[in-house]
Amino acid sequence: MDTIPVLEADTTAPLLIVESGQILLFRLFDVADRADLAAVERQLRADASSREGVGRLRLQRQRDGVVFTNPPVSARLADRSLLVGSTEFAVRVVARMYDFGAMTILWSLAIPFGTPFDELADLSVELESEPMRIALQRLMGEDAEHAVEAMHAGLVGKNIHESQETLTVYAIQGFSSPDQIDAARVAAHPLLPTLLLGEHDEFSEQLRTELLRSSYSYSTNDLVVIGYDQALVFDPDGTEDATNLLEFALAQMLELAYYDSQLDARIDRMHRQLSQRRTTGRKSNKNYDELRRDLLTEHLAFSEVIEKVGAAVKVTEDLYYAAIYRGAMRVFRANEVAEATQHKLEVMYRTYSMLSDEADANTSHRLELIVIVLILIEVLYGTIDVVERLFV
Repeated sequence: MDTIPVLEADTTAPLLIVESGQILLFRLFDVADRADLAAVERQLRADASSREGVGRLRLQRQRDGVVFTNPPVSARLADRSLLVGSTEFAVRVVARMYDFGAMTILWSLAIPFGTPFDELADLSVELESEPMRIALQRLMGEDAEHAVEAMHAGLVGKNIHESQETLTVYAIQGFSSPDQIDAARVAAHPLLPTLLLGEHDEFSEQLRTELLRSSYSYSTNDLVVIGYDQALVFDPDGTEDATNLLEFALAQMLELAYYDSQLDARIDRMHRQLSQRRTTGRKSNKNYDELRRDLLTEHLAFSEVIEKVGAAVKVTEDLYYAAIYRGAMRVFRANEVAEATQHKLEVMYRTYSMLSDEADANTSHRLELIVIVLILIEVLYGTIDVVERLFV
């Protein structure tokens, strides 16, 4: 497994014709606190209208080094059609539910046989246009609502949150060309940045170099290039495994970002509570015990769900899939969000520890005061006893 070497753009624009491929539109939603996937699967299989295509996600090529802790449940939804430019596509719609509460709506559009690479780049620009993005957000949001209704029996804390992530993958199984086709030729195509960025421009060589830093190849005949919200997957033996790994990484990013925002809100509330106690002088053990108990409970809950999200997929011995997965986590900024989330959890725990220390100190001071009072009482009784003896 190698990272594709950074090549200068081939200014001769090699003629690449798509023989087989799909445009995959992913939109990910946070729809629940968590999901009982066994219950979701039972409900889908019991419903005749959504029974088709129900199953668990599996890699097409068996990889012992890739483990899905609890593979998401997939189900077919009603097909759609989509007009992109002058081409009308039949759209195959699939919903996938993850146990940590994220849902994917996947639209699959077959690329017409014989589509030149430059026309594919034009389709990318059209898909990234503002009217198309608004339309896709609305239509795929409707699909998410239908899927949630079809899976509601297994969803805990059901609620479609505003946080969403999108990804477009150009998954190509075959090119034809007068010249020999390999990963390097595809990577060197001058319109690759247009495809991955969804805009026509005179891109610098520096930008091309940066894009290709996230390029991966197992052999000379396959290529994965990961952009921030678009990617190219070229593999004559099948593109599903690579696209599934990209989707998994994005689902983790969505969930981590959601809980990161929840932690921000909790830490802000914690600061307000502490400030209120300082300004009002409300420092009783009862007040501190309540806040300490809340912080510890929430810290444990956040830690548990974040650990669950992080452990959703494990890539060990398989170097190629590990490179794709880790590269996607880096490009999607999931690692940065995970680090920020961990830091905020540490802030919560340090605050809990500080309150515990302060409460323990207050208790210790009160005990010391009680001991002093008891000693004074003893001294007072002793003094009274001495005085009474003197005057008797």
